[in-house]
Amino acid sequence: MKKTEDLWGMSVKFVLSIINKIAPILANIFNKCIAEGGGFALSTAARPAYTDLNGEIAQMLNSLRNLPNYFIIFILIVVTTFITNFASNVAVANVICPIAMQLAKEIGQNPLWYNIACGFSASYCFLLPVGTPGNLIVQSAASVPVGKMIIAGAGPTVSTILLTWLAMCFWAPVVWPVLLTVPDWVKAV
Repeated sequence: MKKTEDLWGMSVKFVLSIINKIAPILANIFNKCIAEGGGFALSTAARPAYTDLNGEIAQMLNSLRNLPNYFIIFILIVVTTFITNFASNVAVANVICPIAMQLAKEIGQNPLWYNIACGFSASYCFLLPVGTPGNLIVQSAASVPVGKMIIAGAGPTVSTILLTWLAMCFWAPVVWPVLLTVPDWVKAV
């Protein structure tokens, strides 16, 4: 008669040790799938064919027309960086870039300028583990408390916001002089 501690010839301790090693790996994989899938679902729902959330938000932001362009770029960078800490980078870029494009059309600026700023800023998720799968893996593997991640990510977040704003306002027009002109397709709309 077999002992109750044996399971197909393996001890229960051995089986539990295997489960304890595999469970965190599977949890990380499923967390990453849920984060990415939720992001794609959010970006699809914001399209004009469904809710036209992008157009509605851009019309609400039309009041920014009176602000200087450099300040609008700063606002876009800060908002995109803030949102990307709570959703996946891809979803934030898929939602914010069309809004920025519509905003640029509404106020008569080059949409490429705003899209470049938002595209870069969507990658600046340093504060929370839900922002990107890399943060989630580090947080769960090393058991880093969220408070410590926020403290450690505050410096990189502020510095990337400022560096991106400076680069977009003063360096990007030198690299891409077309940013200072409004394309014909924007004027036609």
